[in-house]
Amino acid sequence: AILSSTFHRFWRAGKGWAQAHDLKPGDEIRTLKGRVQVAAVEPEKVQPVYNLDVAESHTFSVGAGGALVHDNTVPGLRTTPFDAAPTLEAIARR
Repeated sequence: AILSSTFHRFWRAGKGWAQAHDLKPGDEIRTLKGRVQVAAVEPEKVQPVYNLDVAESHTFSVGAGGALVHDNTVPGLRTTPFDAAPTLEAIARR
């Protein structure tokens, strides 16, 4: 289980950054070992939370599985997530 603020960003595999409150059961998030499926998202409880500001990549991993999360800065826009499924056009160019 990972406890986070409602606005903390997780990398939704193949899709990009999503705030914790936007995650749904069945979504896959990127981890150090690949992907893991979200089992449940529970309402936020009031508790202290901490954040890091990470130079350059602005990302770090959390939890035993190493979920990829973004620091407190606003992520840059990506037109295609780095782990998106290849398009038919990209496959044809191979």
